Amino acid sequence: MPELSLALGGVCLDRADSRHAKIAFARALSIVPGHNDALVGFGVALQYEGDFARAAERFRRVLAHDPAHHRARMNLGYCLIELGQLDDGIACLRAAVEAAPAQLRQRAENADKRRARAILAQAQRGGRVSGAQRRAVAGAFYARKGRPISVHKHKLTFINFLLLRNQFSIL
Repeated sequence: MPELSLALGGVCLDRADSRHAKIAFARALSIVPGHNDALVGFGVALQYEGDFARAAERFRRVLAHDPAHHRARMNLGYCLIELGQLDDGIACLRAAVEAAPAQLRQRAENADKRRARAILAQAQRGGRVSGAQRRAVAGAFYARKGRPISVHKHKLTFINFLLLRNQFSIL
């Protein structure tokens, strides 16, 4: 089961540690050769190192097995743009967005939630929370509730109340 290696590789990528990420993804590939997520992770680690040609090769291998894999298509688009193949790169990015707009929107919402959790943890430790950070928390909270993300003064007041009351389970 390569899940632990995939998770470790993801953490390494979050920390911009491409060397250890490649080791973790290579371990996942040794367990399950040709695993799509491991190939994509390895390709992203190669992107971090600036090796766009080898990264593009990994993403193409994934797309050969799973043409609907939007992360591979999106990252292939980034690589092609870096390699100077602008038209092909833009076409890949458009195809990725058209194929999975809901997944991309969900990914953005998850990133907002992670940022909001970090801000709330900072506030819980007694750290200063800026107005922009409060708006980010409000946006993530109201996105979770299925409401528009526009932030008005009464919403910020509510978020301030939650921060003061240490109600951190909202996200």
